Amino acid sequence: YTQSLREDAFVVLLYSLGGLSLLLLCIGLVGMPVTRLSLYMGIALMLSYWLADKLRNRKNYPAAVCAFLVGIMAALAASFAFYPLDNNPFIFFTPILICASGILLQPRTGFIAATGATLLMGLLALLLGQHDQIWHLPFMAAMLLSYLSATVSMLTSQSFAAAVEWAI
Repeated sequence: YTQSLREDAFVVLLYSLGGLSLLLLCIGLVGMPVTRLSLYMGIALMLSYWLADKLRNRKNYPAAVCAFLVGIMAALAASFAFYPLDNNPFIFFTPILICASGILLQPRTGFIAATGATLLMGLLALLLGQHDQIWHLPFMAAMLLSYLSATVSMLTSQSFAAAVEWAI
């Protein structure tokens, strides 16, 4: 029963992602240099939505959720080309991604996602010559918040499963 609830929540998140990607894509198509990031993020999110929806329709829920999460992470990674790591506001969206992974998949998946996000962002910072900013407060705070979010999502998911089992 809890898997059915997770799948229903995933469908709502997936359709929300589709709407957001369409909005960002339209804003990005205006063609102004200011909206170029919206275009790149919209493309990444639209591709993620399309792939996750195809996988969900083929009854491959875990792969659909992974495609959903990887697409959002790719959209966040696109922001590294526009903002230096110290001033990038999008790194603080990773805890939302981490919580979603822990709730939509298994309780401990949030820690895997947090580690993957930390490694990806660190690697991007190294590739873009921002390696000295990895040790600054914004990046460290965002990554610490990601691991705290993984802990919260694990405990929430376990408590939710226990409450549903008790109710049934």
